[in-house]
Parts: sequence; C-alpha cells; structure tokens
Amino acid sequence: MDILYRSTAERLWIPDLVAAASLWYVDVAAGEHNRRKSRREERCTKFPLGSWEQERYMEQAVPPFTRFTSVPRGDHSFVREFFHHIATTQSPETFPGLHPGPFGSGERFQIVQPFEIDPARRAGGERAYCPRCRHRNKYTKGSLVFFPDRGVLGAVGNECADAKASAGTDADYRVRRDAALHYDFLWDNLGRVPHWLALVREAEPVVAEAQRVFRIIRREGGDWLRALKGAERSGGLIIHEVINSQSAVRGLGLRGSGGNETREVFNAGPLLGRTALSHDFKPVNALESIRRMLQQEDFGADTEQILDALARMEREPSEMRRAFVNLTVANRQWGRLRQSMADFVEFFDASNLDRIHAWSIHRANNLSCSVGIEHEWHHRVFCVSRRGKRIVRAILDPVLWTSIPPWD
Repeated sequence: MDILYRSTAERLWIPDLVAAASLWYVDVAAGEHNRRKSRREERCTKFPLGSWEQERYMEQAVPPFTRFTSVPRGDHSFVREFFHHIATTQSPETFPGLHPGPFGSGERFQIVQPFEIDPARRAGGERAYCPRCRHRNKYTKGSLVFFPDRGVLGAVGNECADAKASAGTDADYRVRRDAALHYDFLWDNLGRVPHWLALVREAEPVVAEAQRVFRIIRREGGDWLRALKGAERSGGLIIHEVINSQSAVRGLGLRGSGGNETREVFNAGPLLGRTALSHDFKPVNALESIRRMLQQEDFGADTEQILDALARMEREPSEMRRAFVNLTVANRQWGRLRQSMADFVEFFDASNLDRIHAWSIHRANNLSCSVGIEHEWHHRVFCVSRRGKRIVRAILDPVLWTSIPPWD
C-alpha cells in the first residue's frame, strides 16, 4: 500500500525516522539479551552443579570483598583474622572480605600462606569449595592467595595452586616468605649484636693462647706427634704387635693393612682433645671472621636505630639477606669455635695426659717418651721428654681454661 505524504518534505524525512527508530529498538533488545546472557553465564560459572548450590551459596551471605594495593604479609590483621576464622568455623569461603570468585585459570596469583581444614567440623562433612577450578567439595588443604590484577584475596585448593601456579608465582611466594622470616629474625637479634661483639672481645686472649700452644706442639712434636696421630686414627691409645706373617695360619688375631696378623698388647683407653692433633685449628682466624660479620650489622642497641636499619633493608632486599646470612653464619661459627676450644683444652686434662703418658712409655712402643704437666715457678708447663731431653715445652697460661659462653 502506498503511503500518502502531505508534502515533499515528509516524503524525504519520515522514512529516515522510521529506520532510526528500528535501529534503536534493535540495539536495546540486543543489549538486554547480552546482559541476560552474561548473568546466566556468571551463574553457571559460579554454581556449575545446579540451582541448589546457588541457594546454599547465597544463604552463606558472604559480605563484599576487600581490596588490597599490595600483597599482605602474614602478620597483616586481615590474614590473622582469616586464620582465626578457619580455626573457629573451618569454612574459608565464608570469611568476610574474601573474594568468592570465580577466578580464571590464567589469572596471576601469589601465595600468601597455606592452611588446612577439618571436614569433620564442617556442615555435612564436606570439603571446601575452590573458586579457581569451580568445584564444590574440593579440598582440605589450601592456600590464601593474592590476585594482583584484581587486588583481592581468595582461598584456593592446593591442587589448583600447585598445578596452575607458574614458577614465577612460587618464586614470588618464597621471596616474600623468606623476607618475612629474615625481618622477624633481624628484629629479634639486631639488638643483641653489641653484646655479642663484647663476648668476641672477651674471647680474644683465650683463642690467642690456644693457637700459640697448638703451634708449639705442632712445631716441636715430631715423631711423638705423628705416632699419636696414628693412634688417634686407629681409634684410641692402642698398641698392636705382629704375631704372624702372611704365610701363617689365619684366625689368631687381627689382619693389619700390611697383610700381617696382629694382636692388641696394650690399650690405654680413649684419646680426648683430638683438636690438638689436627692441622687446621685456627681459632684466631675464626674469631676474626665472626667479628667482621657482626661489625657489618652493628646498629647499636637503640630501638629507633634498629627500626631505621630494618626500614632501609626492606627497601633493599639484598641488604636484608646479607644481614640475615651474616648473623646466622656468625652464630654457627661461634658454636663451632666454642666446641673446638673446649675439645682442645680437654687434651690437657690430667687423666687424659696420664693415658697418653702410659701409651708413650710402654715397652712395645718405640717412642719411650714421658708426657705430663710440670711446674716451673708459678707456671704450668706441658712437656714431652725423651731420655731426659725435652722435645716439647709449652707454658700454659691460666686464661686457656676460661670458658667461652654461648650467645643468648
């Protein structure tokens, strides 16, 4: 049917108006269709197992999630409250402020801290829902993770975290975990460094005397010292003699390294203080190494100075790592130094020297040396003599018996 127009102008603009109205309606209808489709997809994504799970999820009434500008540390109030919530309810998905998901499989995340739940304490005995793989009854061991692109926290099962997280994500978590451990360790121990340096200074004369005596024994010991080292390697102050050659009947004794059978003819007992027979006893060098490491991390005992130092270290992670390594290595070396010094002094114990003397003068031993402590004026002197001639003479200063205390 032809449309009658009252004028030529109407013939020109009325069709354009009708066409524009049609296009507008199509756009509105398409937009509404897309919005409804998005809502359906979102519901299917969140609740893939049906409407009953949607109703259960909505009944939990999870409040709006909290946003973060950076990954929170383990001592953050939100993290502490989250773990308190888990300990109380065993339901990580109901914690206020936690993002309920879903999270895409390609989204970056960083592990904040792992956790574990007990299904027996949950309603229905089910495991927790994982918003990353979008499955209910999914996990008992999970991790609180931070999604940097969204700035939110979520509770994800460990299977998803282990399978989906990239190597960079795990590395970031380890870096942050180590940084937190280093910070706590330095906060506890930086204030003790001045006291530790004082203990190092007090130990200087003790280790210097030990090294002086050790060098005298090593320089003058000769055949006696070599024989004593051999006894030390055999397990004690023991003397053996050959009882049969290689052609003799076996079974009469112990077969030595040369193929001959031997027997034990004398056993003076254990040898203590084996550090005195070593070749690498250098207590002065060890103490100086400890001093250098402590001096690098000496910020005084004032709390404000320590806080300033920690603030600088947080901006420079390499400095925090260096300080942590210095203090831990210094602590370990101090323990080893105390152990070696105590063992060295034990060599000069009266009962130990008596056993060494009995072993040295035994008729089956070709040494024929007497060993003991002699007194000259007001000094104790360690002496080794052969046929009335001293081959080793070392004055023992009383400071040698000063014990080195542990670091508290």
